Amino acid sequence: MKTYYLLFTLALGLVACNKPPKACIDTDATNVSVGTAVEFKSCSEKALSYTWFMKGPAGAPENDLGWSETEFSRTFSVAGTYEVTLTAYKNYSWLGDADSTSTTIIVN
Repeated sequence: MKTYYLLFTLALGLVACNKPPKACIDTDATNVSVGTAVEFKSCSEKALSYTWFMKGPAGAPENDLGWSETEFSRTFSVAGTYEVTLTAYKNYSWLGDADSTSTTIIVN
């Protein structure tokens, strides 16, 4: 009986560890002035690699940038509304299950 219990517990543990990632963005501000730095940090669960992308107003240099760090800082140079998207991947090198989330930053 102990063997079955041990196997069941081990199988349950493997299934629990095999959960997909859950993307989460933590930022220190969502409404800032031009020239103010904003800190971005992944609070994702079950993730080993990340991609960050921004989409802002026409002509914003952030539109052509992406990041793969767990956290970074960005100073916005163009006023407008920016959508920041984080995709969290279960495995390294942007492989495996993935989950995405977005947040909005308003730059005045």
